[in-house]
Amino acid sequence: MALSTASVIASSSFLILTEVLILFGNILVILAVAKNKSMQTVTNIFIVNLSLTDLFVAIFNCPLMLLAILANGWIIGDVMCKVSGFLNVVFCCASILTLTAISIDRYYCITQPTKKIITKNKAFCMIASIWLIVFFFAFMPVLGWNEYVYVDDRKHCMIYWQRGGADSAYGIFLSASSFVVPTWIMFFCYYKIFSTARKQAKKFARPRGWNIVGAEGSNKAHAHVGCSSNRVVPSDYNESDATRGVLSSYTNNNDLTLESVGPNPAEFEENDTEEEKDSEQQEQEGNCSVNKEMSVQTDERTWKKSSNATKEVSRDVKERRTARVILIVIGVFQICWLPYAALNQWSAFTGTTPPGIADLAASLLAYFNSGCNAVIYTKFNPKFRKAFAKLLCCGYSKEPHNKRKTKRIQVQSQK
Repeated sequence: MALSTASVIASSSFLILTEVLILFGNILVILAVAKNKSMQTVTNIFIVNLSLTDLFVAIFNCPLMLLAILANGWIIGDVMCKVSGFLNVVFCCASILTLTAISIDRYYCITQPTKKIITKNKAFCMIASIWLIVFFFAFMPVLGWNEYVYVDDRKHCMIYWQRGGADSAYGIFLSASSFVVPTWIMFFCYYKIFSTARKQAKKFARPRGWNIVGAEGSNKAHAHVGCSSNRVVPSDYNESDATRGVLSSYTNNNDLTLESVGPNPAEFEENDTEEEKDSEQQEQEGNCSVNKEMSVQTDERTWKKSSNATKEVSRDVKERRTARVILIVIGVFQICWLPYAALNQWSAFTGTTPPGIADLAASLLAYFNSGCNAVIYTKFNPKFRKAFAKLLCCGYSKEPHNKRKTKRIQVQSQK
């Protein structure tokens, strides 16, 4: 298909912008993980592999497609066409199999949080297996099952889908093993993830009243208040020689942060009084006064019990947040690659070529996906956002302020 001048300008400009986005974004992702030990998790190991795959697309595939668009044909020989087609299969399959591995990792983290099923060593073994599998898939046409040819409508080299017979069977096998089956595995993993998350949300639903939580080894605690109030510490709460309370900020969010300094962290408990019923009535009017007697306990066993529960809740929240980001990545991948895969199946089953402009648009959209992931991490992952900002010498990015204000109490031990 000979492109018009306008089509050449539009498609080449889009491809150049895509390549810049791929290079810039994925280099940032790799550097962010490499420079921050706290980010070197199992999931991020897979994400780095995904970024490397996307980088290879920008380095090897995009320039060759750009050249074919500008020249309106393939001008660098049959050998380079076979190399380009081979790399197309490798990088496409590696991307989706890596996303499948990430989904499996998220599945185990959410459904079996107390067990470390996939360790870093296992993650590296899985990545090595992914690359071995995709090279095996890509070598089949080299060994004679189908072949790599230049497809003018798509402006790049790929396997020949329209030939029929055994060659079409390879195309169907490749689509099933590197797209359809992994997609169903990802759907299953995320179905189980969100089913488990729903159960965990019910399990850890906090009752009305003071609910103290804190991290083990830390002197910070978090309290939940059953009503909104501008008074955090009751008026009859007297400062003792052992502890003193300091109000650092206030308002209408029902969360308190408590901090203690000393060998035994303090824990607040709620002792309901008769005035609590009156406060519930005032709460409906939007002006609830807290009249709760608080007692301070330094029972380490009680604290540890609360701390362990909090760690479990905190871990589950983080895992679900990470799962959500990965789900967005997978969703964008499916949107970008589904037209390409669907047109391949059309060619394999019908033996005909889809409309030229549809073929080219599907190819450009598939390459564009390689530049999307860094944008998704920046938008939805605070750690990546801060790491990117630091790498760009802009300092840590400011998190969007929550419209709801917060309450904080600090409890310090006097020496």
